[in-house]
Amino acid sequence: MNKIKGVMKNRDLVFIDTETTGLNLQNELLQIAVIRVKSDDFSILDEWSVKIKPRHIENADPEALKVNGYNEEEWRNAVDIEQALDMFNEKTKDAVPVGHNLPFDLFFLKKELNKYDRDATFFYHGLDTVSLAWQELKNVQEVERFSLNELARYFKIGQPNAHDALADAKTTYQLFLKLDEQ
Repeated sequence: MNKIKGVMKNRDLVFIDTETTGLNLQNELLQIAVIRVKSDDFSILDEWSVKIKPRHIENADPEALKVNGYNEEEWRNAVDIEQALDMFNEKTKDAVPVGHNLPFDLFFLKKELNKYDRDATFFYHGLDTVSLAWQELKNVQEVERFSLNELARYFKIGQPNAHDALADAKTTYQLFLKLDEQ
């Protein structure tokens, strides 16, 4: 996978993860995290995470809220979605998005960017670690599924707070580094 460095040239990579109030179209973003790294040596330039005030908590899937650890106390200092999107755009400008099941995160991010009349500032090509892992590990018997948890176990990557956006972005970054070594 060392070819990635050449393909991405001089653009930074941004490891993105989101947490949401559910999996459906009417659900909202609860948290966004970004880890920005240099494309030449994958060194971390910045880490950022923000909790977002849900506007329609009544539409939330209770199971999703439980999985994501949502409670009013933890989200007391959360920001409005518009502020979160502006910060996100600043953190991801001109960088290549990378994520585990990236289409899910980009769907919610683009939906909210569009809803609040903002354009995405990240590069239009992205890297999905599910696809990268499948390419590298499809014939490895010990890997039955390509979930972030399963791949983290396979590569012995610690996961302190799964389903926290920043923790999952860090796990995705570590997974990417392991896949790059393959």
